[in-house]
Amino acid sequence: MSIRDVEPPEGEPTFVFTDIEGSSTLWEAEPEAMRRSLRIHDALMHAACAAQQGYAVKSEGDAFMIAFAEPRQAMGFAHLVQQTLAKMTWPAELEAAQLARGMHGCLGLRVRIGIHHGKAELRTNELSGRADYFGAAVNVAARLSDMAHGAQTIISEASLKKSGSPEQAMVTCLGPTAVRGMKQKIIVHQMVSAAWWPIEFPPLRLGKIATHDAEGKPVERVDLNSEMEGVAYQLLARAQIERLSGRLDAARFELRALQAVADWLNDDSLMVDCLLEQACADFNSGRHQEGLALVRDVLEITAESDDAAKHCRALLDESEFLRMLRRFDDARRSADSALVLSWRTKDVRVTARARGSLAELDRMEGAVEQAESGMRAALEVLRQQGDQNVARSLTLNLGMLLVERGDDESVTVLTKLVDEYEALHMAMSAAAARANLSLYYLDRNEREAFERLNEKASAVFKEAAHSENLAALKLNSAYFELQAGDLAAAWADLCFAGESFPIEFEQGLDLEGSILHAWLAFLRGERAKVKAGLKQLWQEAELDESLLGPMVVQLVKLMTAIVSGDDQAIAAITSKCKAPATVTFRVLWRVMVDYAQQA
Repeated sequence: MSIRDVEPPEGEPTFVFTDIEGSSTLWEAEPEAMRRSLRIHDALMHAACAAQQGYAVKSEGDAFMIAFAEPRQAMGFAHLVQQTLAKMTWPAELEAAQLARGMHGCLGLRVRIGIHHGKAELRTNELSGRADYFGAAVNVAARLSDMAHGAQTIISEASLKKSGSPEQAMVTCLGPTAVRGMKQKIIVHQMVSAAWWPIEFPPLRLGKIATHDAEGKPVERVDLNSEMEGVAYQLLARAQIERLSGRLDAARFELRALQAVADWLNDDSLMVDCLLEQACADFNSGRHQEGLALVRDVLEITAESDDAAKHCRALLDESEFLRMLRRFDDARRSADSALVLSWRTKDVRVTARARGSLAELDRMEGAVEQAESGMRAALEVLRQQGDQNVARSLTLNLGMLLVERGDDESVTVLTKLVDEYEALHMAMSAAAARANLSLYYLDRNEREAFERLNEKASAVFKEAAHSENLAALKLNSAYFELQAGDLAAAWADLCFAGESFPIEFEQGLDLEGSILHAWLAFLRGERAKVKAGLKQLWQEAELDESLLGPMVVQLVKLMTAIVSGDDQAIAAITSKCKAPATVTFRVLWRVMVDYAQQA
């Protein structure tokens, strides 16, 4: 469809303004290269506009104004433009000029984009015969474009809620922002397409406010609070980028600065964002108790405010930390509270996230069919709503469920997820997906694929100094070596894991590592140690609320029968019990059954 065939949208169109960053400087430095580059730029704008059924209102120099019938079309246009600009081949002279301007990464033209929707007056230009629009919504979209940087798309929250974010894009809230000509601030979001991300931007190009000196002469001064808020939300965005890329120390550095700014501004909402992001960093580094404490601070703050959305998010984060600490009843109560509150506020996204959290609890408690149904239903809603980040996290949980069930679909789901995370440069998340996928190949005793995935995940965890994740990979490797019959390698890997996990037979031990420790101790002839260990394992397993506890009890029963040489008990257990539902325990079960049959 040609842009000339599109009718001007009526009602509440979505307006997009675009402008090339630094164009005056580039024209002055390389006029011929800019002429060629502008032809490429204009052709892209027209093609992307046509692809999303946009109405090209007008263009001035290298700036465009386009109207769309729906916000999702505007988002699709912006994403397509930004992705394509990053991948295009540009004149070498232009790239040299961009380098001279201090640009890094992609060195072609960089376009700033603003998106906002709302009612506007539609008029026809008598000279051009083209429709034009006037009104506050048009002005806001233009101002959002003005405050953006090249490769940055700024969207009003109202438009984002109606459109959702495209896949392969990172959307970050930049908070309440002063828009020139408007009395009240509006919440804006930044979208960065995957081809550019991660990229750091300076604070938004916020407008200046006019005032007067003692003689009544107009002077200009910067609104310091507005500037500081811009800095604050930039720090938050950079912290998220660092955390998702696996650079947790760098993320914490940004967050310390953010906390100082939030204190200076005395802004509770900003402090909540800071604390929640700090909690995410703690979650990624395995510091679950510390993260839980931060989330509970947030719950106290938000309980006294009317910010139901952030209170719900804190409840769900609390549920996640409690789940990791194996406090399943408490975790379910928090998720249920978030679910009820989201119903009350009619927040569909939070409802879907709460259902996903409850489904993950179902998985960990052994209700696999119920868990899968809940995850798939929540994923459908999250994708419809454009909440791709939460959808990816829930897809990781679904992939793990499929791996544990031995379902071949897990390979498709997790491989696609790895590709998505890598396109977004989310190194830690990609490593976690690889670690989960490696268990599929552990279950099938396929060494090459298992080790390839483990090595790539290990490299990321090692660079991020994430010792607990490294130890978990080594524990999986120990189970693989046990299955392959290399007991020395299995023992070495288990000892490495034991530096992070308590696998000695004492209170609070790690069940997955300690049950393997007991079996290897038996094979090494340390029978007295095995009997004491099995007694401790039994006590610990009976206290575990998750599916893990009952499975360890089953394994302890079989191991006890093997250690005591009770053939009748071995036969009764193996005929009555199915193989455990998790991969590592399934491997150990098979090894023990084979041992008993050969003895």
